[in-house]
Amino acid sequence: MPKITIERPHEWANQSNYINIYIDGEKVGAVAYADTMNFEITPGKHIVVTAKMKSIKSKPLEVDLSNNEDKIIRISTCKFWVLLPLAFTMILAIIFLILFLVLHFEYYILMVLFIALPIPLYKATFGRKNNLKLKQVD
Repeated sequence: MPKITIERPHEWANQSNYINIYIDGEKVGAVAYADTMNFEITPGKHIVVTAKMKSIKSKPLEVDLSNNEDKIIRISTCKFWVLLPLAFTMILAIIFLILFLVLHFEYYILMVLFIALPIPLYKATFGRKNNLKLKQVD
């Protein structure tokens, strides 16, 4: 019977909590930090392995075990998850700086909200499925 090995290597940004592993929509276990787990699976294609950590997910990865070969899947954190919201925050900060200097816009609370809000908003919406990556290792 073929098996899927899930590796969760040491990463600075991927240290907290267990990551739940789902194969074909069914929870089969949870991988700890810097740990490896093996799961015996029936041969065939599986719309496989979605990892969850609170509300953070990875995109599903399809694994073909038709040849009775073992497969290794590595979980990693998107290394640049902070760049997109940071870039957006910087653009907003520049816009508000221009508004403040040129137009004397003085709504400081509004400025702080627009500068602080993008990062958690991005992580709770668009970035929710991009924080964890699943990659099949050859």
